[in-house]
Amino acid sequence: MHGAAADSLAGTTAALAMPALAETVEHWHEFYLMAGTAAVTLVGLLFVALSFHLDTLLKDEKAHLLGAARLAFMNFIFVMLISLAFLAPGLRPKMLDVVLLAVSITLLGNTLWVVLRGQGRKEARGGDEFLRRRYMASGLVAGIAIMSAVRFLLHPRPSWFFNFALVTALMLVNAAGIAWDLLVQVGRQKLEQERGGRA
Repeated sequence: MHGAAADSLAGTTAALAMPALAETVEHWHEFYLMAGTAAVTLVGLLFVALSFHLDTLLKDEKAHLLGAARLAFMNFIFVMLISLAFLAPGLRPKMLDVVLLAVSITLLGNTLWVVLRGQGRKEARGGDEFLRRRYMASGLVAGIAIMSAVRFLLHPRPSWFFNFALVTALMLVNAAGIAWDLLVQVGRQKLEQERGGRA
């Protein structure tokens, strides 16, 4: 008897919580609109900038630069997909959580795969240590996203959307940092090539 009453109370509480969660998603609309717009703009600018330096990126001894470009694009795509999920009309909060969980697991899995097969270490030796740090930052943020998504799945609360926003902001900042480091590295490589050609 008590068990049935407890189950009924839990079901009623969950039913009441869903509209509150859906309303909270609406409150974050502008944030994810700005985050998605920033990610799309930056990834477009990065494409254009790197298209002028493909000769540098595709050299075997510059593999760390290609790795940095790949990591930057992955981080930007993470932000774009999460933003699209939050902006999609009629998508339930639980489905948003599933999208965040799936994207985060994919990013973390890819990052771990790159590091474990030694490419991250090899690429870092080919240039600077910046790429190693960026791999670690991407994996850390993806791990935080996974933990937040799992906890939201088990105990859905509106306050967890602050965690999702923090993850999105951190990933966007990390992606912008990777893009900046990459452009600086490519610029230095081009400058060294020009000096070598003159010598």
